[in-house]
Amino acid sequence: MQDWLSQRSHTTPNKKGVVDVASTTSYTFAELDTLVKQRSHALHAHGARHGSTVAVVTQTHFEAVLAIYAAVRIGCRVAVIDPDAPPVTVSARLSAIEIDIVLCEQNTKVVINQALDHTEEQTIPSLVPLTEITDSAVTSNPPADPLPDEAVQFLLFTSGTTGDPKPVPLSGQQIETAALGSACRIGLDPTDRWMSVLSMHHMGGITPLLRFPIYGMTLI
Repeated sequence: MQDWLSQRSHTTPNKKGVVDVASTTSYTFAELDTLVKQRSHALHAHGARHGSTVAVVTQTHFEAVLAIYAAVRIGCRVAVIDPDAPPVTVSARLSAIEIDIVLCEQNTKVVINQALDHTEEQTIPSLVPLTEITDSAVTSNPPADPLPDEAVQFLLFTSGTTGDPKPVPLSGQQIETAALGSACRIGLDPTDRWMSVLSMHHMGGITPLLRFPIYGMTLI
């Protein structure tokens, strides 16, 4: 998948990319690119490598977005899992795919540990709180090596309208094609701002987080 954030940071570096409502702080695309670079170094220090699968089990907020782009930059697949699901459900999600690292928050660490105790995986993935890649001052410097456009980049659990949720693979190519198709149908305006209000483990919730650098719009 192309590193859309890196590309956007070169195209419109000084344009406002994200407004973090929690802190009322805004970040340009250049600033976002720098933050993602730092977090990719920290994630690499925790064992993430090109081809690894990283499960993100967090609420939807600024640091979670940075973590997703950090994983993409290294060349990891990203599985986004509902952090509010009960341990048995989280365990089923983790068992459905081969996970190498689980990113969580301090207040969900206990639930995820319970889920990992019941996972069917023979190899237990590493559990990494987001704060450990947010506050890290590591010197690891992994190369930016995103996955090919046609490779599976994201795994989202969905059942459509009925049945048990199953992991649905999404490639970078599919995401970009959908973004361009939507822009052609609806149109874009340079002043567009996109408010993210849905949980990112839903397709409707993660879509704004993935498209905003493609469009060059501001995410709130």
